[in-house]
Amino acid sequence: MLLEDDFLREVVRPCLNDMPAGAAIKSYYDIMNHRADRIEHGLPYFDTQNDRAESVAILADLTLDALCKTRLEPASREHAIRTMQILEPLLVRSLPLTYFHFCRVFCSLLDDPDEDVRHLAFSILYQQLWRNLALADQFSSEGCHDLAALVKFMSSTRSDGNSKHFLDACDLVICLATLPSLSPSGYSEVHGDLQGTLRHLMDFFATPLWRNEPRLLYPIARIAPHLVALEKKYPRVLEDEFVEVLADVIEQAKQLNSTGNWEDKLIALEVSLLELRALRQGEGSATSHDEVPRPSFMRRSPLMTLPDA
Repeated sequence: MLLEDDFLREVVRPCLNDMPAGAAIKSYYDIMNHRADRIEHGLPYFDTQNDRAESVAILADLTLDALCKTRLEPASREHAIRTMQILEPLLVRSLPLTYFHFCRVFCSLLDDPDEDVRHLAFSILYQQLWRNLALADQFSSEGCHDLAALVKFMSSTRSDGNSKHFLDACDLVICLATLPSLSPSGYSEVHGDLQGTLRHLMDFFATPLWRNEPRLLYPIARIAPHLVALEKKYPRVLEDEFVEVLADVIEQAKQLNSTGNWEDKLIALEVSLLELRALRQGEGSATSHDEVPRPSFMRRSPLMTLPDA
């Protein structure tokens, strides 16, 4: 296996990269089908649990190279989607070894002219980075997180009408901007893209569109604590108007919660709002999570006292 890995890396991969796109994609499929442990629904699958991580990583690198080739072929939409479907299971073991390559390729796909390609690319990118923020932190100094590409993708998602991906893209930028290895003094590096994200998010919150999709309370409630982390890392990064718009979102969410189905989301939103207001009043450092006032619908009424007998 070691010899075969070396052969794939040192001989096969450079050859595929030098071939015309159509021939390279066909050869890539032949190689993957030959190496696969099984084929299901036309897709090769590999025993990633027992294979060496390095063996899985070279297959992932070949797949990322092939994915780039698919975008050189005008009619290769199906190839791009199929290649991403092959790649996703490989990332479970290979991401630490292919992280930079993965981010570079998938960030480049966020402005792909094909709507399905760019949204599938974002979905995979979001899931891999959001689930592996500790890994993202290790690589943050290498410049592989293209926040500008994510902000540009936000604009296209609103045109596409994909509010879920819009909110996830906002969430991802905020998470990447608050990685532990990024010092507050490095704010200038993320300032433009972060402010663009916050403007997009505030505009979205200020429109009635999200109220037509109550399930968007899931991603909105997920973003709220990350806004608190952002304000803690970069004090006063949120404008007063943004905080007030967030308060309006919570009031609107209460109206959507007539059945009580969204109460846990409301708790997350109200607690986050209270923390933000405490931080902005200079009380954040003296207020622990447990000391934050209860949201309005969680507060207990005063105990009743019995009249004297």
